[in-house]
Amino acid sequence: MEHRLSRFAHKVLCVAAWGSLVTLALVEKPELSRNSSLSDVTEIMKGIAYSPVPIKNMGETFPNDDFMSLQFNALWDDAGRGDLNIIKKLGANTVRLYGNDPRFEHQQFLQAANAHGLRVIAGMSNYPFRDAPNACKKTGWNCYEQIKEQYAYNLQNGFLQEDGSYNGALSHVIIINEPDYKAPGLNAPMLFCKAIISALDGILSAEKEANVHGDLIKFTATFSFGICEACSKYTTLPALGQMYNLRAAMLDPSTVGYRPKNDLRAAYESRFHHSFNVQSPAKFIQEKFLKFYAGEFQEQLFIGEYHAPTVPQSDDMAAILNLAEDPTNKFMGICYFEFQKSYWKGGTELDFGMLGLGKTALLDFTANGMKYTAWCLDNHVPDPHQQGTTLVKQVTQAYNGDGYDFDGACLFDPGKVPITDDGYKRILAQKSTARMMKFVKRVVGHLGGVAVDQSGLEAFAAGYSDEAVPPAGDFTSMVGVLAGTHPKWASWDTLSSACVVDHGALPQALEEAVDYACRTMQDLQTFNCADVPQECNETSTRADYVFSVYYIDVAKGVEPLQNCLFGGSAQYAPRETYKSWDSSCVITQDPGSTALTQQGYDAVLHTLDSDKVAGLITRVLSERLHEHVSDTSALKRLASNQSASLPQSFKQLMLVLRNASWTCGGETHRTCSPDLPQADAWIWLALATAIGVVIVVLLYFIWKQRQRQRRGRVPLVAESRRPTQELQ
Repeated sequence: MEHRLSRFAHKVLCVAAWGSLVTLALVEKPELSRNSSLSDVTEIMKGIAYSPVPIKNMGETFPNDDFMSLQFNALWDDAGRGDLNIIKKLGANTVRLYGNDPRFEHQQFLQAANAHGLRVIAGMSNYPFRDAPNACKKTGWNCYEQIKEQYAYNLQNGFLQEDGSYNGALSHVIIINEPDYKAPGLNAPMLFCKAIISALDGILSAEKEANVHGDLIKFTATFSFGICEACSKYTTLPALGQMYNLRAAMLDPSTVGYRPKNDLRAAYESRFHHSFNVQSPAKFIQEKFLKFYAGEFQEQLFIGEYHAPTVPQSDDMAAILNLAEDPTNKFMGICYFEFQKSYWKGGTELDFGMLGLGKTALLDFTANGMKYTAWCLDNHVPDPHQQGTTLVKQVTQAYNGDGYDFDGACLFDPGKVPITDDGYKRILAQKSTARMMKFVKRVVGHLGGVAVDQSGLEAFAAGYSDEAVPPAGDFTSMVGVLAGTHPKWASWDTLSSACVVDHGALPQALEEAVDYACRTMQDLQTFNCADVPQECNETSTRADYVFSVYYIDVAKGVEPLQNCLFGGSAQYAPRETYKSWDSSCVITQDPGSTALTQQGYDAVLHTLDSDKVAGLITRVLSERLHEHVSDTSALKRLASNQSASLPQSFKQLMLVLRNASWTCGGETHRTCSPDLPQADAWIWLALATAIGVVIVVLLYFIWKQRQRQRRGRVPLVAESRRPTQELQ
């Protein structure tokens, strides 16, 4: 858990862009994480500090700010508000985070960031340092055991890939944010350095035990820009004294009374970058920090939080990035502070944050056991020192970003609104045929169809968009027309459609929907989700299995928009849609596609169609036993259950088929060709006869042709001899 309510004032000098001296009070910031790649990179770090607390009111508590966790994917996932996509559109290449609860899974956030080309800087929570029952402050600031335990969980919950290498998106881990305030303060450099190096020691041990290999990430401790008068050197300059003492402790841990279990010197020299948070403008940073850093340190450096609120952002952002372009500075770049305003803190914190929270509620979600709203983002936060522009515009310009359509994002998305009357009304209010087309296309996709004729789709959507003509009806009438008449501009799958996962659903919502379906089926005693086949235990395949069984067993295969929606986590889709992913876990009444399990068998049996049952048995023989039918009449007798020999259990069916005398191939060791079904034999006989007739006819014509040729040669021979006789 992150606790960022308290702030401590520290005195530093700040030189404004016009050269005047002012006093700048530095306050404690949230734990930060900064983004880069696994190896050293040459591009400038253009990061954004990300802590999108979804609260508009000051003073509200927020118990856990691990925004990498799935419970907040309504904010960062493309299926939600899409913050990671927005960050990329602004031109950033790095996202820095604060909270880190090791109990939560972080893999999907890292994968999402990687998909958008973003590097991730993750932080370590304050909890093991200050708030846990066995916090570091209670063990003399020896943090080895506490951080080793936490980092081991981080490695298990997404930091590592299955092969034991780091996730490609993760570039840095901030061991602790502003330790010179927290562990325990600027007046005790020996203790905060001990906390940092012992924590790093614990991280290295956790890596060893997890057998981490491949490209390794970097570590940092992000200091404040305060002046450490108790440090060994640079006692009048910001941040430098802290870094100087930390380096000394890394190279010789005994100077802070610590005995490491790993080679901290080697780790520092190969895997450590320095970092700090600052509110001062670029000119001050150059004069009071960078020119001294370059002569003292070899390690690369970045700014974990950067925003100088006392100067125009356009000039200052350009200036700080120009400093990063100078290789003599060892300066990698910045993470702009911050993505969104922290309304819950209030006060001077509202000077930061380039985006506000708008009025449109895009979707609701649950996190920390509480209900929250993902509000659309307000991009009209002005730059107070530059008229006619906004903070987000200045950041986008400095980062050379493409920009993002924030106004459009605050319109309800036809690709995300619920497929309900409420969702229809939200799109209807926009009076746009193009946007209604997207909504109608989704409705068709949830009714077992696929729109194939765009002109037909457009004409239909125009009748419900209110753009040019009054709507032809409401949502109910729209669905009635689509489901009742199956318009020709769409193809409709009436055999293989199934209730399957909607891959645009948020993972957390999907998990809740599957749990609901499982509880309902268990209460009704129709199916126990513990019986989902092992091969269907991936998140999406399990959802496919559960939803498709639910729709047949509980919903009886009717009213897909009511019984196969699950809050947007499922869709009644045609096979054309779901065949592109692993469809082996989908239950349908189609013998050619349903899963070969008890539930798939039940679904086909319930059709009371012996031909479909025969088709399923033939498929089982082929796919499971690698056998074939040698007597179709015997197959039909079994499928129609004429002798009451058709079992209701799929396992029993397998036993019956293994002992059947009317199959061939596979383990039966019976040759299939002599035992072809009678109908097939007649076909082959007819084909052989036809081929024989053709061959006889061809031979006859060849013989006749040769006969003609022989008769034609006789006169030629006689004429050729005549001149010879005359000469004699």
